[in-house]
Amino acid sequence: MQGRSLIKDFSSGYIQRVMHLFPKQGDCEPWFYPQNYQRDKKMIRHGALEDGALIFSNKET
Repeated sequence: MQGRSLIKDFSSGYIQRVMHLFPKQGDCEPWFYPQNYQRDKKMIRHGALEDGALIFSNKET
């Protein structure tokens, strides 16, 4: 699978020269990042908070 760049339409020369070194994305979820603010906002507001990896606590250390 050929990866696609995470950054599109960035014309700065210093970015263009190292674009080949940046992480790539796939062509389908979860490896595709559509960069859609409205979609991300909805997902964050209404998505599940618990993911099995994070531990939420109110303990002070």
